[in-house]
Amino acid sequence: MQELHVRSGPPRRQLPDRLRAVGLGWHPLLLRLHERLLTLEPGYRIEDMKEKLGGVRIHVTAASVIAHAEMSGVLTEAEKQSETICEFCGEPRRRRRRNDAPAGWIKAV
Repeated sequence: MQELHVRSGPPRRQLPDRLRAVGLGWHPLLLRLHERLLTLEPGYRIEDMKEKLGGVRIHVTAASVIAHAEMSGVLTEAEKQSETICEFCGEPRRRRRRNDAPAGWIKAV
C-alpha cells in the first residue's frame, strides 16, 4: 500500500498542473481522469507523473485511506488505457520496442 502524506504547504498539484510531463496525446485521457479523481477526492495531489514502459505512471496523495483505495483502481485503469494510446498524437496504438527490436525503449506508437 502506498504511503499517505499529510496535506500541508503549497497549493495542491493536480493533473492539469502536471500535463507538461507527458505528450499531448495523453492529455484528453488525463483530463478525464482528473474529473473522476475530483469526484473521489477533491483535494487529491499528484506526487509524481511520468512515462514509463509505454504508459503513464501516476502517484497520488489522498486525505483518507478509503479515498486512496478507490483512486488506485481508477489510476490503474487509466494507466492501462495509456498503453494503447500514442503519447504524442492520441491515436490508438500498441506498445512496441524501438524498431521492434528485442531490446530497447518501449513506447505506445
